[in-house]
Amino acid sequence: MSRRKRGATEISLFPFLGVLLCVIGVLIMIIVGASLAMVDPPSISPDEMDSLSNSKQELENQILIKKSILKNSLDKLREITTYKNHVVQLNDNIDDQKKRNVDLKNQLKHLLKEIEQMKLSLNKKKKKKLNRNQKLAVPKRFKGKSKFHPILVDCLEDSVVFLQSNEKISKDDIDDSLYIHTVFSDIKKSNKWCLVMIVREKGVKTFDSIHDKAKKMKIPYGFWPIIGSKKYDVRHWKTAGFLNRKP
Repeated sequence: MSRRKRGATEISLFPFLGVLLCVIGVLIMIIVGASLAMVDPPSISPDEMDSLSNSKQELENQILIKKSILKNSLDKLREITTYKNHVVQLNDNIDDQKKRNVDLKNQLKHLLKEIEQMKLSLNKKKKKKLNRNQKLAVPKRFKGKSKFHPILVDCLEDSVVFLQSNEKISKDDIDDSLYIHTVFSDIKKSNKWCLVMIVREKGVKTFDSIHDKAKKMKIPYGFWPIIGSKKYDVRHWKTAGFLNRKP
């Protein structure tokens, strides 16, 4: 093979081929455009156009209906979600209320126990106070004896009341009362009864009258000073039979 000489001019065919290809492409586009221009567009009758319009309108209506249904479904779903959250909250509130009820029941039981304890303590205090109030002054005749039975007489402002028999006698009738004379006589004859006079602030004058009567008849007696208008239960005291005997 013969070698090319250095410095020889080389000829390239690329520019010519490029121009040729561009010309061919332009010609093809012209031919295609002319062919399309020569083809007639498809003919559509008015009835078909109306049918297509109606179909389009129906499709649009169906789309609107579907959108409305979808919107209603979403709204209902939101309502259901809200209701579900509300139900969950109510269940939580119910659980909290149950816990509170249990706590309240426990507190109520504790309070009832405390009330019972307070009642027991109060009853004990009342019994102690009653026992203190029932420590009567023992007349000399009964000192040294283990048992004696008092006949209680409450000296009021305008009368005296024999508590064990509920016999009430006016202050003005004390000196002439046959009932008092009979009771005092029975006390004097007995060795186990004594007269105990309950002295009140407003009944001092009444006390003086019945006290003088007891001194005159020389019967054993004692005193029970009381402040105020308290009333005492005397059912535990023994009642003398002669108290209920009418003179």
